[in-house]
Order: sequence, then structure tokens, then C-alpha cells
Amino acid sequence: MGNVREILENYYNNYDEEARLVRDKTHTIEFITTTKFADKYLKNGDRILEIGAGTGRYTIHYAKKGFKVDAVELIKKNLDILKSKGLIINDYDKAKDIWMVDERSDIFIVSFIYRVPIRKKVRRRR
Repeated sequence: MGNVREILENYYNNYDEEARLVRDKTHTIEFITTTKFADKYLKNGDRILEIGAGTGRYTIHYAKKGFKVDAVELIKKNLDILKSKGLIINDYDKAKDIWMVDERSDIFIVSFIYRVPIRKKVRRRR
């Protein structure tokens, strides 16, 4: 079994992250709920830090509304799709000191709860 990053890369290489938030009503509700919640707290000129940006659904949504958005993504495939949309983003390797970014950001969107089934044998103590 590889490290967590390898496991995630392998999983997302076979997963359509681009369609995740629009594939059906259930997933669309996630996008609507998240943006409605975030919109309550955003003011003109705010800067958003999106961690786990995927292919950029939230990033693009808020960039089109005029917000400055810093997007951080771990998965190379998703990062390549995000970069192909013409956005300037940060990849994981450049974001190791992410705590430094928070002073410039007014709101955070954290989407990095990866949905990967990782099976690991656990030894029970006797």
C-alpha cells in the first residue's frame, strides 16, 4: 500500500471530480448549500482561500463574482484541469506553509475531505 498521496492520486485518476457537484440533485445541493452559507459572510473585496479546490467549481463561482480566490489542490489531475481553466492557483507543494496564507484571507472554503475508502488491517491487542 502506498502513501496517502499516492492512494488519493490513484483514486482521483479514475474519478470524475469535474462532474461531482452537478451530476445529480443530491450533489448540486452541496454546492448550493456551501455557497449560500459562504455568501452570508462575504463582503465586496474579500479574499477567499479554498483548500481542496478540486477542478475549481467554487473557485470559478467566486472569481466570476469578483472575489480574489486562492485555490489549493493536492491531486495533480484536478490541478491540471483547474490550471487549464486559466486560473492562477497554488498546488500542494507550494502550500506546505498554508498557515501563512490565512492572514490575507477573509473566508475559507475547505473541501479536502477526500472520499477514498482506505482499507487497513488493524491488529487487535490481546
